[in-house]
Amino acid sequence: MKHFSSLTVRTLTVLSVVTLLLFAIALLPGAFYSNADNEAASIPASGVAEERGFPNFDIRTQMDAESSDRLAGFRASVGKDASLVADLRDEIVRGEDALRTRLPDVVVEYNDRVGAAEVISPNVWKKEGVELLTPPSGGDRPTLLRNFLKDNARLVGLDPVETDSLKVTADYTNPDGNLSFAHLEQTIDRVPVFAGEVKAGFDRNGSIVRVINNLAPALDYNALSKDFGDPADAVRAAASYIDHELRPEDIAIDRAASTEMKTVFGGDPRSKIRNPQSSDWATTAEKMYFPTEPGVAIPSWRVLIWEPRDAYYVIVDAASGTLLWRKNITEDQTQPATYNVYRNPGSYLDVADSPAPFTPGPTSPNGQQAPVISRSDITLIGNEGANSFNNLGWINDGANITDGNSNQAGIDRDGINGVDAAQTGSPNRVFAAPTWNPPPGNPAPGDSPLVAQAQRGAVIQMFYVMNRYHDELYKRGFTEAARNFQNNNFSRGGLGLDRVSSEGQDSSGINNANFSTPADGG
Repeated sequence: MKHFSSLTVRTLTVLSVVTLLLFAIALLPGAFYSNADNEAASIPASGVAEERGFPNFDIRTQMDAESSDRLAGFRASVGKDASLVADLRDEIVRGEDALRTRLPDVVVEYNDRVGAAEVISPNVWKKEGVELLTPPSGGDRPTLLRNFLKDNARLVGLDPVETDSLKVTADYTNPDGNLSFAHLEQTIDRVPVFAGEVKAGFDRNGSIVRVINNLAPALDYNALSKDFGDPADAVRAAASYIDHELRPEDIAIDRAASTEMKTVFGGDPRSKIRNPQSSDWATTAEKMYFPTEPGVAIPSWRVLIWEPRDAYYVIVDAASGTLLWRKNITEDQTQPATYNVYRNPGSYLDVADSPAPFTPGPTSPNGQQAPVISRSDITLIGNEGANSFNNLGWINDGANITDGNSNQAGIDRDGINGVDAAQTGSPNRVFAAPTWNPPPGNPAPGDSPLVAQAQRGAVIQMFYVMNRYHDELYKRGFTEAARNFQNNNFSRGGLGLDRVSSEGQDSSGINNANFSTPADGG
């Protein structure tokens, strides 16, 4: 028998919490990483990321002379030189030294973009005596996080007034009660700082177990330019960096949909009435301060441009149109994976794995084919029992199409983003395809996917599966505060108007599988 010879109960508890944190990070990638600056690419087995279109770009990590000259110009625009920026970086390191006087084993990792102390964590691999970042507390989580930042002002590069001005964008506990999160964002005169955010994870006793920090350090808010220029100029510049051809209507401002901080394009400039259908795939430009180094940030625009297959965020300098940052936010599922799992005869999502399920299947190839099963009716609102968080159910009362709060489902074969048309209930709120006969068919070989009943049946099945998937993720912590995908967030945190567009037979991607993820509310 193996024994844990020197581990204390406290250490085991901490390691358990960290294990849960890692599980939560894997399940909810938005919970512990920067939403605005998530640049991770899918890496295949070869270790080399496949790229198509235009590669991701960040001027701060480029090593060429042109980028260096641009950064020097931005530095000079706020009255700083390389020597002063180096002093600011040294001050951050001195802040780490000060933290170590209290937590000698603290782990601090710096990012390669502005040199911020991005990860602040206890050393959980110690065999004993692991000390969390803060003691247990029953206090308000955002306040506890602010106090931690104030205690480590040199490390994070914010003074107490700036820390108090951070905006609370999330404060929630996972449904199991073991982990809680607080999330603060940095703004200057209400304008967001790109990737300017800090998140903390708390155990059930209220101790901070980890901080992820991307706040822009050492900025003099009063010294920054307030001139953002013309958002249409920003769109023209951004489009040039992805070879996107703009039509005249693409730079016509939809004034009914626009705000002081975000300009929406593609509308009729003569109209004062918003057209939600056209706004779903509209080009947008959002004001942001883009930090380039400690103490340096410039006015910029984050432009979102949708193409038939890909979608891009492109950030450009408001003054010159210089490319600062670019990311293709559409990722295809192109890499095969093998999952060796124990199967449960009862489906987890109440979904059959095919029209002819043969689970676990024959033990060897023998030519057997599972019989085609019958479809059955299930009648529900979508907010019964444990799914009461679906305030509006799966489909809003009075509606009669495969379109609800979490997703809209339909066929998309025309090459234009968005479903060609959602399916309509017939009779009212009854969604069925009575003659649909999917392969292998009964009788064989089954319907072509282009048959109208086959397309209708596939959309109904997809709408059902996507709602089930949404509900199970929600119960495991992917709530509104965790920035899930919903049209209406019911004042429970995060931003709405970002339901999933479930598009069947959309052959513009690879294997009919791709997913674009704009920022929350996009």
